[in-house]
Amino acid sequence: MNEQTLPIDLNETQALNLLHTLAAADPDYPKVAKRLARLALVSLPPAEQAVIAHATLEVIGEDSQRAPAMIALLNHPPPQRFDAGLLSAGLLVAVVFLLRTHIRIEGKARGLAFTIEHKPADSKALTALLNRLAAFLPTSH
Repeated sequence: MNEQTLPIDLNETQALNLLHTLAAADPDYPKVAKRLARLALVSLPPAEQAVIAHATLEVIGEDSQRAPAMIALLNHPPPQRFDAGLLSAGLLVAVVFLLRTHIRIEGKARGLAFTIEHKPADSKALTALLNRLAAFLPTSH
């Protein structure tokens, strides 16, 4: 990761908030999120949500282009808001959006399929996260 590391005490809600804030800051997110809306229906166990959220933040922290935005948000967090469980429901939407350079989205007649793309030179954290996500995403073969 970059010069600053993710705080050890970042809880699941804070990690989810940070992921959604990073995704929502991109002007393309609303359009892509609408296309990925079905992913919000995928039920993830709470422990898995936390692992995926923290692993995604670790991968973003390794990216010299995106890490500064994450660090700025960590240093100046947005105000807390009540999400009624929406953050965890849309976790896969935000993660797939943020990792869209490694997850190709393909439209199918019966929905979407995803192709996980990574190279041997990718970090161990990214490879582990993509392998974990593959279990929850309908993948194309």
